Parts: sequence; structure tokens; C-alpha cells
Amino acid sequence: MWKNIWKKRKWPKQIFLTCIMLSLLMATATGCSRLPILSQKDKTCLYYVNPEKTGLVEEEYDLQGSTALEQAKQILTELKQTPDKEKMQPSIPKGVEVKDVKLSGKKLTVDLSEEYLKLDTIQSVLLRAAVVESIVQVSGIRMVGFTVGKEPIQDENGDAIGYLNQDNFVQNSGSALHSYQDATLKLYFSNETGDALKEETVTVKYSSNVSMEKLIVEQILKGPSQSGEYPTLNPDTKVLGVTVKEGICYVNLDENFLNVTYDVTPEVAIYSLVNSLIEGTDASKVQISVNGETKVSYMDSLDLSEPLKMNGNLVQ
Repeated sequence: MWKNIWKKRKWPKQIFLTCIMLSLLMATATGCSRLPILSQKDKTCLYYVNPEKTGLVEEEYDLQGSTALEQAKQILTELKQTPDKEKMQPSIPKGVEVKDVKLSGKKLTVDLSEEYLKLDTIQSVLLRAAVVESIVQVSGIRMVGFTVGKEPIQDENGDAIGYLNQDNFVQNSGSALHSYQDATLKLYFSNETGDALKEETVTVKYSSNVSMEKLIVEQILKGPSQSGEYPTLNPDTKVLGVTVKEGICYVNLDENFLNVTYDVTPEVAIYSLVNSLIEGTDASKVQISVNGETKVSYMDSLDLSEPLKMNGNLVQ
């Protein structure tokens, strides 16, 4: 199984890095579970850098500690150590120190020393991937954020990286890494008056490295392609994560999502996304969060704290 970080790249400068990212994170088949850690007897997997320094490998590990924060700190300590497997490298390179670790709700913040800023792109991506993949297995922690000197870190394009979880890592077989395919989507956008939804069927070409759920969210943010239909959500919204678990599609967006751009009702805006996701995926409900927080009220009127079902009454 291959894991790669899907990020926007500038061409041609980033061609080599993109190829590396597409082949990153090949893990060994150790059978480590992603299930939450329920007791000290359960096992988790720590992720270390492979000998070629191009990807990650798993190593089964017995965790100790009675709280999520204690377990997270233990993982970070272990990731700085040289693993037992021959020629494996620590995920947190020598010189980079963990200065502070804080847990707020289900979001863990890891403050790193300034040496982190001296890492090249591949090293920094591998560090973040290893830490996130290792720590989100802990029960009670869903997202991990990184800071240096208490300031959020940025990617090579100067954009804040924000909080990360498994959603930021795409899994594919090697044969599918460079493939593109067509998808026919049934999307919902606003009518002219902003008080009802209109259905649009569109065929798009997309990379196999992008999940169908994320593709749908991106298409809703992009807006309609047909006349007579109108956009619903702020196009500047960044998609922080999209995944489906046990019939619920979890959509994590940044704070721009709350900045109302179009003259539509709250219900039309939200259910354009909810209806489109339920129509096009296996999900029966959609849980929307903003920067990992679900206690959100859209336009101060529509409660998003619980998963939402499809609303066919809004469709013309």
C-alpha cells in the first residue's frame, strides 16, 4: 500500500518532489491496527523513515500511559529514537526537538524547535506524516498540528498547513498512482433566488489520488458549470480533510467556510454540500466541522454539531 501527500505543486520546479511524494510512504505489512488504543495491552504502529529516506515503514509497538496526552508524548519520544529494524531512520531527525505538546479537545499541537525549519521538503513531509499517522491512532486524538516557536508552520508555498489527520494521506496501489479517470457527479447548487436547490449532472476528469468525497466537495466549492444555477459556498474555503467512516462523511473545512459570499439561505448553502455528498458516495449522513470543531452554527442559524441527512424538500 502506498501513501502520498497530495499537495499543489509548482511546475517545473516541483516535478521531482511530486514524483517523490507520489511514491512516498510504502509501509510493511505488519498488520498493525488503526483502531483506537483502548488499553495498555493493545498495540499500535509507529512510523519510521525507510533506508532510502523516501517513505515510511511501520513497526509494531506496545504503548504505555493512561491518558491520550501521555501516550502522544511517548510516541514522540520513540519517533526520535533509532528503530530496531536495520537501517531505519528516526522520524524526527537529530537536532529537531519537541519543545511542547498540548491537547485541546481532540486536537494535539506539537511545538518543534527552529531546527525543523532547516529540513528540506521531503524531510519535513516525512516527519509530519510519521507523527500524524502514529499519533492519530490514540483514542481521543483526531488531529495533529505543528508549530515552531508557537507559530503555525507553513508548506513550501507559504500556506499554513493547519491540523492534519489520516485524511491528508491518500492510499493507492502503485499501478494507479498516475492514472486519471472520468466521474459523472450529481451536484446541487442554488436557484436564482437562493431559496432552493437545483440538480446538475457533470462529468469531470480527476486523479485517482483524490477520493470521490473530496472531489465532490471541491466541485461544490468551485461552483456550477451550467447556466441557471448559482454557487453556494465561499470558493476560498480550504478542504482540510474528507473521509467516510461507518456511513458518515466527515468534512473538515477551514474558517473561510463561515464567511458568507453568496445570497442564499443557510439551508441551501449547507445542503448543496450535504445532498451532493450523500448522492455521490456511500455516506448516509454528513458531519461538517471547521478547523476540526463541530460546535458550529452556520449563519448563526443552522446547527452543524450533529451529522446531517439528505434534504430532498429543498430540491426544485
